[in-house]
Amino acid sequence: MQATQSTTLGSISRSFGASAAPSVRLSLLKGFQLVCDQRPVVLPYGAQRLLAFLGLQERPQQRDSVAGALWTDSSEDHAAASLRSALWRLRRPGVDLLSVDGRRIGLARHVAVDVREMFAFARRVINPTQSCDLAEIDSFVLDGDVLPDWYEDWVMLERERFRQIRLHALEAVCERYSRAERHAQAVEAGLAAVREALRCRLRCASWPQPSDDDHSVTHAKQSWVSGTRTGCAPKCCWSAPGSKEGLPATFEFELSSPIEARPNPVRRR
Repeated sequence: MQATQSTTLGSISRSFGASAAPSVRLSLLKGFQLVCDQRPVVLPYGAQRLLAFLGLQERPQQRDSVAGALWTDSSEDHAAASLRSALWRLRRPGVDLLSVDGRRIGLARHVAVDVREMFAFARRVINPTQSCDLAEIDSFVLDGDVLPDWYEDWVMLERERFRQIRLHALEAVCERYSRAERHAQAVEAGLAAVREALRCRLRCASWPQPSDDDHSVTHAKQSWVSGTRTGCAPKCCWSAPGSKEGLPATFEFELSSPIEARPNPVRRR
């Protein structure tokens, strides 16, 4: 089997010509990666930032807003010039990564983005009125973080938004597995939701007292009880005996963690 080789946009365009557009996938979870026809593409950092920003938006953006978000410390003229330079680096014959309509720019329709796919899945699984096949739920891995090694403000905001949506998606997955009486999978999804809630807590400087109707992992709790009764719960994961409803003490502590997150200020590297 031949090793996958990285390439540039120029070599991709020469290989396919102007009439055949390669399949393009932009990955932003666990790090930046652009793949054209199953070959990674090397881009300068400025072009990566522009692609990543547009990939995290659900619709095309005004040029001025893109330049202002990506080059916050620059003057308006310098930010506009930096945007033009990044656009030029992404324009190559035969590889259409962008859609430009007057003053608005966005990703081309054929560019697949993993974060967008995850958001679309989360919306379906969270909405109780939409059917979601269990095979589709099994195939999705709600894991990873948005550009974990990037520390710009716009990235951190999108990263936190993704984490919150993933938390609610995990709760919904837990509920759907519970209704299908697949208790082992329900417990696994519920525990993943607990871990995500705890990570939110660690990112916060201070927390309000949880309200009476706080139910960040209600379905995880229900699934734990059901799983314990059916012998499906992973009892070996716990270090303390439970006190009520068959739940371990450590699990009860985690259930009290709120899910609203306010990220701490992080110094840029």
